[in-house]
Amino acid sequence: MTIAIPTTSLAEPLIEHLEVLAVTANHRVIRTTEMECMRLLLANSADLALVTPMGYGMGVGRADYRIVPHGAVMLHDYTNAAAISFGEHGRALATCTSNAPEDFLPTVGVVLMAEKFDLDLAVRKGEGGDCHVDYPAADRLSVMDVSEEYSDMLEAPLPVYVWACRAEADEDAMVALVQALGSVAQRDVDVVEQVPPDGDHFPREGRITYGWTDESEEALATVMELLFYHQLLPEIPAVKILGRD
Repeated sequence: MTIAIPTTSLAEPLIEHLEVLAVTANHRVIRTTEMECMRLLLANSADLALVTPMGYGMGVGRADYRIVPHGAVMLHDYTNAAAISFGEHGRALATCTSNAPEDFLPTVGVVLMAEKFDLDLAVRKGEGGDCHVDYPAADRLSVMDVSEEYSDMLEAPLPVYVWACRAEADEDAMVALVQALGSVAQRDVDVVEQVPPDGDHFPREGRITYGWTDESEEALATVMELLFYHQLLPEIPAVKILGRD
């Protein structure tokens, strides 16, 4: 099988056995961008892909996808996975930059700015905007944490990656492959903000989970509805589960 994986450390627990399986089971692995994972699945050039909610939703009306419900990356409250920072100039916010503006988490960051502050920001690639949305360095404190702001606004976890395949895929084969790729049991990660000694607030806390649970489907539907509202999806996609829908 051909497996498309975005280049990100955030999903590593889902694919910890990927390289071994690629050799022993003769799978072809394509590591690429989030958007290209979606395009490969859409073009039927990948049998299985780890996609964002935006990538899954973009296939609506163009392909019949199914979610493989055995692993997902979900962000709960503060996770330091993506951050929104601001310039020091004090000007009104009009522009937003990102080094990866097409990626899902920076896109959610821009959506949050629109939702919380009613800002219609002009987005461009790079740095130097009135605000900047990106993946924070490990030693850099975020001014606004994307997953924390999302959880606060919607009172729900933020799904980042889910496994998707075509509707006609063999359920047993896909489930077995996803389970073999990574053992997500007890792999949840607690995240505590590193606050300097002279910091003026208590450390923020959150959690990254890697299993598909009862709340995952509802959380996925919630974020895709938000993306649709901001015209990032052509319609609100149904969350279709392999073997059920």
